[in-house]
Amino acid sequence: MKTLSIITLSIIMVMVVSLLFSDLASGMTYYVDAEGGSDHNSGTSPDQAWQTLAKVSSFAFSPGDSILLRRDREWRETLHVSSSGESDRPITYGAYGELGAPPIINGADLYTNNDWEPEGGNVWGKPSHIDFHSQELIASGRAANKFIVTIDGTRLLPVANAGELREHTYTYDRYRERLLVYLTDDPDDHLTESATRSHSIRIEGKDHIVLRDLDVMNSVYDNIYIILGSKHLLLDRMSIHHAGTRGIQLIGAELDDDPDGWVDYVTIQRSTIYNIGIRCDTAANDIGMGRNVRRVTIRDCQLYGDGENWGVDGILTGEAAHGAGHLIENNVFSGHCENEIDFKGHWESPAGEGKTIIRNNFLYGSGGSIVGIHFGSRDVDILYNHICCGASHGVSLYNHDGSSVYDGQEGNVTIAYNIIRDNNLSGIKDGGSGHSVTAGGNRVYNNIIIWNGKGGDDPKPGVQFESSHWDIRNNIIWDNGDGSLDDQLWLNASQAEVGLVMSHNLVARNPMFVDAEQGYFDLRADSPAIDAGVPLGYQRDLKGRPVPGGTAPDIGAFEYHVNDCSSPQ
Repeated sequence: MKTLSIITLSIIMVMVVSLLFSDLASGMTYYVDAEGGSDHNSGTSPDQAWQTLAKVSSFAFSPGDSILLRRDREWRETLHVSSSGESDRPITYGAYGELGAPPIINGADLYTNNDWEPEGGNVWGKPSHIDFHSQELIASGRAANKFIVTIDGTRLLPVANAGELREHTYTYDRYRERLLVYLTDDPDDHLTESATRSHSIRIEGKDHIVLRDLDVMNSVYDNIYIILGSKHLLLDRMSIHHAGTRGIQLIGAELDDDPDGWVDYVTIQRSTIYNIGIRCDTAANDIGMGRNVRRVTIRDCQLYGDGENWGVDGILTGEAAHGAGHLIENNVFSGHCENEIDFKGHWESPAGEGKTIIRNNFLYGSGGSIVGIHFGSRDVDILYNHICCGASHGVSLYNHDGSSVYDGQEGNVTIAYNIIRDNNLSGIKDGGSGHSVTAGGNRVYNNIIIWNGKGGDDPKPGVQFESSHWDIRNNIIWDNGDGSLDDQLWLNASQAEVGLVMSHNLVARNPMFVDAEQGYFDLRADSPAIDAGVPLGYQRDLKGRPVPGGTAPDIGAFEYHVNDCSSPQ
């Protein structure tokens, strides 16, 4: 037998070491099957899958590991992310199986005791099995809307008391501690369930985590709860819906206690978040950013409510929340009861995260303003969006009450290259609650502001500014309010001479869309908006087309290109 040469042995050793390092880099893969698995298994193959999320939550994973939940399975547990990954080796929670619906993590439990009792008039009652963690909420009655009662897959609407019960509704009698539903036959003959867990997924102080292809629903408070210094997280292709308060809540630590306690570098992409909270619950929102949250990217997502009962705010930041550097792009927001985006107390902090940018979104159909900037929020760019059909203003900027320590800091806001149309009140309003923005650096450039202010008996102007600190240039402002010149651009006379710049606005000029009635908001070849904008350095319009298409940028969200095929917007 021939002896292996030193070169051959070296090559073999290199290959072995490479394979070892490759396995280390990719990590282990663990499988979980709610029906066919067992927590006594190894978890390292589909036929040795674990069964419960409790097992997953208690296990110490290594960087690069993947935890895959079987499709077409459901877990009525909370997933606690137990370990951190590393920058080039995140820990991934995802799905396996070639076909089937995404794995469901459900915050609700089934009613299986068959103990519903008739209370008369198609009303049925049973003792509550909900363990609320806040007795204050129960005492105030605010917790009643967080049961998320579902019968045969239909979510019931909470009402204030038994006297208001009707089809598809429920209420909670907190004095007798009984849940009451309206149904024409015995609920025991139906699949009934209600929320029992505060959160479906909880990430606390963990880094480099990926959540992908999961369906998360029905938590009492937040479906996904991200807190206390968690960083470098990716939520991809998620379905998040029917939470009592928030779809996703992000909240950092108190920085006096933990200077590094920011929730930071979180990306939410290609996901659907819908029907969160209930109308008039001001704490409810699809994505909530509380204190000390930085650099959150939300892109290519759909966030919506049903326009009537579910969905309060799309994105809401907390008062005096501190944080900046967010990027909100290429999303569709619609049907929220209050605002599609509501910023409170967010501004560029000393750490230099940069501005918050809201760009290339389609936002429509809110019960309040489409975008709100207040409570001292500043350093925001609103660019190349289609903002329409709000029950109040398109964009509203104001000091909240005129006395908050954060009031007066609003400023450095740019509103540029947007189409702002068909909002019941003004397209843009400074002083939305009667308290005007006093800080400077605000710009309104290159927008088309049309058909606003027609929602009531008292027509409102397209642009209404209480303060002076605005630079207003190269906008088309047309057919707002009653159509008169006075209803296109309104400025507070006492402020008009101080710090106000206005130039090259095309007031009362038709922008000449291709076919607005059919949803085509591209510019016609004879539009006065073509080549009429101020260059601001942006390179792509709302459809991703190059800017400028001619000698200068166009006014509005869609750049004109010769022979370009239009599509509805």
